[in-house]
Amino acid sequence: MPPLTERILSRLPGPTALWIIAWTAAGPLALIAWIGVPPPPEFPLWGMAVVFAYLNCITLWGVRKIHNDLQQLRPLLTRLLQNEGEPDPFKAVGSTAGPLVLTVILLLVQILVDVLGLPRVGSVQAAVLLLIAYLPAATGLWVYFTLFAGLERIGRTDVKLTPHYEDRSLGLRPLGSLAFSAFLLFAAAMGPVVIYATHTPTDAVITLAIIFGGMAVFFVSLVRLRQKQVAEKLALLAWARTLYADAFVPVEQAGSLQAFMDQRQKLDAAEALERRIAAIQEWPFDDSIVRTVAGIFTGLLGAVIARIVLNELGL
Repeated sequence: MPPLTERILSRLPGPTALWIIAWTAAGPLALIAWIGVPPPPEFPLWGMAVVFAYLNCITLWGVRKIHNDLQQLRPLLTRLLQNEGEPDPFKAVGSTAGPLVLTVILLLVQILVDVLGLPRVGSVQAAVLLLIAYLPAATGLWVYFTLFAGLERIGRTDVKLTPHYEDRSLGLRPLGSLAFSAFLLFAAAMGPVVIYATHTPTDAVITLAIIFGGMAVFFVSLVRLRQKQVAEKLALLAWARTLYADAFVPVEQAGSLQAFMDQRQKLDAAEALERRIAAIQEWPFDDSIVRTVAGIFTGLLGAVIARIVLNELGL
C-alpha cells in the first residue's frame, strides 16, 4: 500500500504537482496563522516558515520516490525471501495510523513549546491548519523509520543470495541503494533545520540527537544483511584456500620446481578465484557510499557546531 500522503494526493482532482505546491505552501501559512504577524521578537517566524515549506516539499517528493523504488524492488524481494507466504517487510510504510499519530505528537509538542515560551498563540482553526501542514513531514519521518525497519527484518530472514560470480554484492546492492537514497533525503531535510532551528544549546542537543539517530538507523538496519555477506564471503574464502592448498600438496611432496610448473595452472586458477572472492562487498553497497555517508555526517555535525559558535557571537 502506498504511503498516506501518496494515497491522499492520488485521490485529489487535478494535477498532482499543483497539490504538492499547495501542500508545501500550507506549512508557512499555518505557521504564520498560528504565531501571528508581527511575530514575537524571540520567534524567527520567516526563517521557520521557509524551513517548513522546504521540509514539506522534500518529504512529499521523497516519499513518492521511496514508494516508486519499493515497487521496482518487488521482483528482487520475491527472489530474496523465497517463501511466497513471507510477510511484506515494508507493509508498515503504507500505514495510516502511524503518520497520523506522529502528526498529532508534532502538533502537541509545537503547542506545548509555544504556549510556554511565547506571549500569544493562534486559534483552534490555526491549530487544525497546522495539523494538516505537519502531515507530509510526519509521513516522511514514518516512512524513513519503517523503511529501515523493513530492511532489518529482511536481514533476519533466510534470504537467497546471488552467486558471487554474478554480483559482488551477492544480489543485495539494490537494498543498499534504497537505504542510501533514504539517508540522502534525511540529510537534505536536516540541512535547513541545522541552519534555522539551532539557536540554543538545547536546540543543538536535539539536532545532534536526530542526526546521530538518523545515521545509526541507516547502519543498524543493514548490519544483519552485512553479516550474511561476510559469512558467505568467509565460507567462500575458506573453500578457495582449500582448493589452493590441495593444488599445492604435490609441489610440497615433490619439493621440486618441475612439480610447481606441473601444478601452476591449478595454483593460478585457485589464486585468481581467491582474489575474486576477496572482492565480495561486505556491505550491500559500494565502499564509496560509506565514505559519502561519513562525509555527510561530518558536514552536518560541523554545521551544528558552526551554528552554535555564530549564535554565541550574536551573528
